[in-house]
Amino acid sequence: MAESDSFVKIEEETDVITPTLHGRSYRLELQPERLSRCSETGIAFRVKSSVTIEYKLESGSCYEKQMENNGYKLVGPLFNVKVAPGVVSSVYLPHYTNLQGLIGNKTMFKCGHFKNGKMNLETPSRIETSYTVLENPSFSCLGPAVQYSCFAKKPIDCTVHLYFRVLCPNLEETREYRLHVYLIPAWENNLEKLEGMKVKRGFKRLEKPFQINAKMYAGQIYKVIVKKNANVYSQDQNLIYKIHNDITKTNFAEVNIEGSAETFSVMLESACEGKELWEAKLTRGDLTSLTEEMAKKQKRACDIKRFLKEHHSHLVARITNVSLVVDELYASSLLEEEQVDLIRSRPTTQEQMRELLKDARSWGKEERVKFYQALEKHNGPVIKHLQRGS
Repeated sequence: MAESDSFVKIEEETDVITPTLHGRSYRLELQPERLSRCSETGIAFRVKSSVTIEYKLESGSCYEKQMENNGYKLVGPLFNVKVAPGVVSSVYLPHYTNLQGLIGNKTMFKCGHFKNGKMNLETPSRIETSYTVLENPSFSCLGPAVQYSCFAKKPIDCTVHLYFRVLCPNLEETREYRLHVYLIPAWENNLEKLEGMKVKRGFKRLEKPFQINAKMYAGQIYKVIVKKNANVYSQDQNLIYKIHNDITKTNFAEVNIEGSAETFSVMLESACEGKELWEAKLTRGDLTSLTEEMAKKQKRACDIKRFLKEHHSHLVARITNVSLVVDELYASSLLEEEQVDLIRSRPTTQEQMRELLKDARSWGKEERVKFYQALEKHNGPVIKHLQRGS
């Protein structure tokens, strides 16, 4: 089979649709015959009639063993799609496998369907440069997969993501910079989950160039090298590029830099060839700005924690607009459906608020800030009065 027969690049026009978010669910309002792609996740549909499609992004970690036992590995996000049968004529599932040089054999690719703990592998209708396509699909929790035998040998389109934290930002003598370096498949659409986890742990993603102009291979070792203050050698760490179905379990390299550093560079090299693949620089301005930002955030988070503790009884007694606060926290994924149902089941606003404050005890700094902002937005006069009395 010729390569051009199996792997087709999308050439037709695509409508880019912005979804509405309802908790963890995405909703798309689609019109017939046009190919419509979600602006947030990359999934695309062609439908036979006007329809609303709802779906969630799911973790593939619980299906990883099943895939390995069948000789396959997931190479894209898992989508749990809900739509009436027979309405969708085709679905385009994004994958992050680089097809360059791959022998044209679409039997290496499958679509994994997962339902009630069972897995079914379906051969796709065709493989495109960035999509696995199913015609007249049936829906469950589904995602693209490829045979392990070719996956380990194939180059993967990859990006670098840097997460930065300042330890002891308010104490210059003990200040330290911590950097986590991730290699992420370019088609990973669940970055918000990783971002949320890192933010909870006090990290901020750095807006630095993330594209790597080189072929990356799963299982290969790369070196993360840090040089500080006019290229004085600091340290290096090995990073084995592994793709995990649960992005929060992706391995990373951690480097620590003394707070006395005025500038430093982060580089990625191939361990076997010693070739530089990527570099980002943090200037004195970057470090000063990040330190000041994190110092302010730390102080604000501590102030809010103290406020919620000191005024617990007043908040229970005086906050009356609990419903809108709960709606906002649910939309921000701070509350799960079960928590929302439990809060709403309480007969009085006082009991609802007491239940909400109970949930807030387990939240980190960023979540407590969002909680406070929601309280301030929907119960402003009460919060202002309590603040004046603090």
